[in-house]
This record gives sequence, C-alpha cells and structure tokens, in this order.
Amino acid sequence: MGVPFKSTLQTPAEQTERRANPRHKVHKSGVVTCKFSEQNYACWIVNLSAAGATIETPSYAALTKSVTLLIIGEKIVFSAEVIWKNSNLVGLKFIGEPNIL
Repeated sequence: MGVPFKSTLQTPAEQTERRANPRHKVHKSGVVTCKFSEQNYACWIVNLSAAGATIETPSYAALTKSVTLLIIGEKIVFSAEVIWKNSNLVGLKFIGEPNIL
C-alpha cells in the first residue's frame, strides 16, 4: 500500500488573504491622471486597499508609471505607481498619504 494522497488544493473557505493590506471589492468611479503629461482617463476602481488599487481603464489609455487616482464620490486623491497592466486592468501601488479635496 502506498502513501495516502493528501490534496494541497484549498476550498474557497480555506483560502485566506495573505497581503498585509487586504483588498476590498468596490465599484467606484474615478479619474486616473498621468503626472507629467496630465492626460486624464475615466476609470472604474474594482478593488481597493490601504496600499493600492486595481482599476479598469479604457483600452486606449496610455498610462505613464507615475499617476494620480481621484475617487470621485469621495474626493480623495492618491499618488500612485503603475505596477502591472493586463489589457484594460491596471494595478496601482499608492505612494504616500492620500489628499482630500
């Protein structure tokens, strides 16, 4: 008889958030602005944490590495850095504290 098989797969209930700042799913409208070119794009904020966000931008959006993100309904502006981009989804890392307008 062999060694018993133990699955390493986790059920959704067993999976836990391992990030220092857990993400929260949100549906908020925003504006992402390239810091140096000042080009603005409307965006949807799809998840948010204290450390960053994932946003959905138009497919034609040409973002620079340094951007600002305005959450429209809350009038909060974050300085951020583009960490990754996959099609129209963009991962942002927040730099410093947010500004309230």
